[in-house]
Amino acid sequence: MKEINIKKNMVMLTVLCGLLMIVSGCCPGKKGYVAFSFGMSKLDEGEYKEAIKFFTVALNTGFENKDEAYELRGRAKFRIGDTLGAIEDYTKAYEENSEDLSPVFYRGGIEYLIGDYEAALRDYLMLLDWDDNYENNRAEFNTNIGALYLRTGNEDSAMIWFSDVVEESKKPADVFESNSMFQDWFEETADEELKSRVETKLSEMIATKDEIIVEDSAK
Repeated sequence: MKEINIKKNMVMLTVLCGLLMIVSGCCPGKKGYVAFSFGMSKLDEGEYKEAIKFFTVALNTGFENKDEAYELRGRAKFRIGDTLGAIEDYTKAYEENSEDLSPVFYRGGIEYLIGDYEAALRDYLMLLDWDDNYENNRAEFNTNIGALYLRTGNEDSAMIWFSDVVEESKKPADVFESNSMFQDWFEETADEELKSRVETKLSEMIATKDEIIVEDSAK
């Protein structure tokens, strides 16, 4: 029992020392790092408002990896419903480190959720340069982009991206059925003529591919 209490006291002492370091300004070289560490802990614990405070301190006290602090603060802001604040932080994270496109991925997802489909489309097109992730999730990316083109009123471009999905996927029908962006568009659009036209074109593409597969297997 004493050993447990000692461990608890040590943890509390560490926390208090860290807080004192932040508040008092001691050890300025480590102040931002300590604040960032506390921000990560609060984020993991689901205390998002506290996490935002610590990440803000880190950003204001010379923390070197600003892109990480902005990205994690954006995640915390999204969790409390501050979508515009999250988009702003993800944008700053990308500006700090343009080689990492993960903030663009998260930003695009939020833009989609709030109905800014043109912005979401721009971000998803940027993700095509994210080589490893794009190639590993090519069918999903291409279906998302096609669905966003439909959202922005560009049917022809949408079908170009969908044709790539049909060509590259072993079971394209399953891809469209499981893709949330495509299914959301299909359920939400009021243009029944457009829905019927898209459905017909996709069916024709898939049927044509199936015929080619049968012909190739018969040779």
